[in-house]
Amino acid sequence: MADEHQLTTEQMLAEGGASGKVPFVVNSIPEITFSDSEKIADRLAEITERAKNAYASGFYVEYLSLMLLYLEMWLRIFLNAKGHYAGLNIKTDKKTFGALIGDCERAGMAADLVEELRFVNSTRISYIHKYLTSAHEYDSLVAHKPRLSVVPPRLAHYVIEQVAVPMSDKAALGRPGQIVVFR
Repeated sequence: MADEHQLTTEQMLAEGGASGKVPFVVNSIPEITFSDSEKIADRLAEITERAKNAYASGFYVEYLSLMLLYLEMWLRIFLNAKGHYAGLNIKTDKKTFGALIGDCERAGMAADLVEELRFVNSTRISYIHKYLTSAHEYDSLVAHKPRLSVVPPRLAHYVIEQVAVPMSDKAALGRPGQIVVFR
């Protein structure tokens, strides 16, 4: 994040508080360092924009890949918050997206959301492999866009609703990967 776009803690709290909302904190995954935290926040925003652009340009495989990156981060945050992250590491564990969904289901994620995540995963797998074998046309993903596109914001909102805790003291901020939301 460029310096001109960074907010101080006081500025962030003032801007968020001006809307009458209260700050909550979502703790990210433990392997995130201070330098990673800033990069990941930027990358999540960039991924969202790039996914929109990829879809608009007809690059559907890239659209699906970018969507999975975004979803994976929120799945891992959920697992960490629910105490099911032991042995995992986004940088090294090579956990598949389907396995992360199963882990989240066992950690108590809502069944309807798990179903939608499985739909995203099966669509991705089918889309890539069936295109190769000519079982469908490249633009066949367009029919699934209305259902696919709501999953990333829905997952982020769900995880925030499930795991965010009220910010009790601004001095407690500063752990790498913390996400502050106002609600």
